[in-house]
Amino acid sequence: MRYRLSVFLFVLCCAGMPAAHAQYTLVDAYSPLTFSIPLDIQNAGDARMFVVEKGGLIHVIDGGVASTFLDLSARISIKRESGTLGLAFPPDHAQTGHFFVFYTQAAPHRSVISRFTTVAGNPNLGDPASELRLLEIDKLEYNHNGGQLVVDPHEMTLYISVGDDRTDANAQDPSSFHGSILRIDPFNPSGGRNYGIPDQNPWRSRPGWRQEIFAIGLRNPWRMGLDPVRSTLWVGDVGETRFEEIDQVRRGGNYGWPLMEAQSCYEPVSCDTAGANLEAPVHYYPRSEGIAVIGGRVYRGRVLWQLIGKYVYGDYTGGKIWALDADHPTSPGVQEIVTGAPGLLCTGVDTEGEIYFGSTDGTIYRLESTVTGALPPAASERGELGAPFPNPFNPTVHLPVRTPAGSRASLRIHDVSGALMAVLMEGRPGPLDTTVRWDGRTRSGIAAAGVYFAVLEVDGAVVARRRLVLIK
Repeated sequence: MRYRLSVFLFVLCCAGMPAAHAQYTLVDAYSPLTFSIPLDIQNAGDARMFVVEKGGLIHVIDGGVASTFLDLSARISIKRESGTLGLAFPPDHAQTGHFFVFYTQAAPHRSVISRFTTVAGNPNLGDPASELRLLEIDKLEYNHNGGQLVVDPHEMTLYISVGDDRTDANAQDPSSFHGSILRIDPFNPSGGRNYGIPDQNPWRSRPGWRQEIFAIGLRNPWRMGLDPVRSTLWVGDVGETRFEEIDQVRRGGNYGWPLMEAQSCYEPVSCDTAGANLEAPVHYYPRSEGIAVIGGRVYRGRVLWQLIGKYVYGDYTGGKIWALDADHPTSPGVQEIVTGAPGLLCTGVDTEGEIYFGSTDGTIYRLESTVTGALPPAASERGELGAPFPNPFNPTVHLPVRTPAGSRASLRIHDVSGALMAVLMEGRPGPLDTTVRWDGRTRSGIAAAGVYFAVLEVDGAVVARRRLVLIK
């Protein structure tokens, strides 16, 4: 790719922790390709990877070769923190060609969330003329845009992170989109809009409140991701003067800004939190560690087995990358896993769950281990999920489970998108040497024919997956 970042003008904002031995490093994933201010990295459910540039270009990397997927440079505003900020693919992208983009536009200044479609017969080329605008959010400022898009493949909803527009009061104002996480249904329009309001949105029927709001009290939620195993939503919220924070976003949650910055009163004289029921961050760190958190992803890959179930994130200033225990957010046990990292801008994952970082030097890095030949503990030490039988199955499949003494095991069924379908076993104490049966029943009825995955967790960590095929 022709780009190498030379001047970086994109500024995201304006408890210390023990360092662990860094066993991981960042490796240039697509050398010699570089990009101009890469702000988002996404996959479309296949081997391709997509890189979003601030200036309006979205690139697709297919077989190591990059090309322009979509060019929005003529219609966007790039002043300060504005630009092309987010990209998301729905699970039916291969069939429909649809994808979603978050960008900012001038005259008047606003944030735009749109659906586009690929050119017929060419999945590597988006059609700029296919734009269907879902939502426009008026803005006064060029900073604090948020801009991440996340599709929940199980609920078929679209999450949107929106910054406070550099106006503190917005984040506690339920009549404003700003300073919040929105959730809309772009697949079922209603009420004269190009999207619907999900039935389970917390303030769907409250007069004067924006029905699209899922959670409030955020300053500049920069980079957001959905845990594919637990379906929990994680976000990094950029702080003001003292702290950067990591939040697990819950339906109807209030994350405190501007009453609180992390767990401290932002302005102590006017800090009245009575009755606010504020959500505490999972973790926060002081400005001495970094000035703008780059929200990460929960690692559910296969290669870096020691990071399974860990939320991996970094900071714009670079230097360090950390991991915290997403499976146990009340005691996250934060560790420093990379030292000497470049300044970071965004994170992403491929279809195998491996983590990538976009950097201020224009390089896309992949997280890898520095320990050569490192092998995971023997299966018998961690727990085993034997070969399912029969497989394919109808109507019942049997799953052999073995776990060590003193452990607690959970066995869940997920569909191909990672959505939770059924819980077959939850926190059962070991040792175990048993067979668990699944008859196709799910939380909402009977599973359709197709591919599913049985996931075994031991002591909160995923230790084994098995592919299941249900035929009818």
